[in-house]
Amino acid sequence: LLSAAVAIGLEDGRQTFHCPRIPDELMAHHFASTMISLMRWWLESGMICSKEEMADYIQALLIIPMKQLST
Repeated sequence: LLSAAVAIGLEDGRQTFHCPRIPDELMAHHFASTMISLMRWWLESGMICSKEEMADYIQALLIIPMKQLST
């Protein structure tokens, strides 16, 4: 299942998160597995924060660091 999710988003991910020193497939795997882990934590903790707060956390923990790798 994770491999299918990685394959679907790989091309879009290449445009957003391309980092010459890290293979695209590894970047995609990291993104997908971390996103799943964060969502699982949020659900298992009873959604203790709002969806807007969770989006901010994802931005801070995953999106921004990955974009910084690609610059």
